[in-house]
Amino acid sequence: MAEWSDALELEEDPVKAHRNDYSSTPNLSDKAKNNLWAWYAQDVEFYRACEEWMHEALGNDKE
Repeated sequence: MAEWSDALELEEDPVKAHRNDYSSTPNLSDKAKNNLWAWYAQDVEFYRACEEWMHEALGNDKE
């Protein structure tokens, strides 16, 4: 990717860059967090299994 760094230009205008200010957005409630964990439970387990497999395959200790 280093070879791309000279060719890439980041948009400076917040609207064009789709940057948002989330400073006034309230934190998620416990119910919302639990709902997200339940919704993504299979995804989280898949990523955990992949990470475990990678550590085993590469011989790295878990951090």
